[in-house]
Amino acid sequence: MGDRRIHYDQTKLLAMEVFADETVADRIAAADLSVDAEHPAGWSRDYWRHFDPLGWVPGRRDARESLAEYFLDLAVKTSDRRYLGHGLHCLQDKAMHGFIPWEGRPWVWTKPSWRDDPRTNPHGAQRAEAAAKDYLGRFCRLPPSLLAI
Repeated sequence: MGDRRIHYDQTKLLAMEVFADETVADRIAAADLSVDAEHPAGWSRDYWRHFDPLGWVPGRRDARESLAEYFLDLAVKTSDRRYLGHGLHCLQDKAMHGFIPWEGRPWVWTKPSWRDDPRTNPHGAQRAEAAAKDYLGRFCRLPPSLLAI
């Protein structure tokens, strides 16, 4: 399960900076946090929301980035900002988890818990924050004519 400090607290703080609306910020953060429970990695297609063992291959786009773009597009088309939380989760997991297999073990359930903890993975947490700021900023820089109201 992902860390609340990244998938809720950090997200809500950044969304408050961008949207200046606590209800919107809470909705985005709650959606971000819900991804681990509603879409567990396991042996399903939801695995790609959290991990991409091939993301390091030159010339190949990381699946988490592609999914984040998909959710950004949904947020624009539907004006449902919860999709921003789903996209943020993908980017935060990319920043925190990196690429597997780590330590030569490709199975998800052996992921060391320190990967999700910003205290033991501060570089991942910094990358997650930078990715979240960029993602939310891109949404807000879109022309109003593209955003469903």
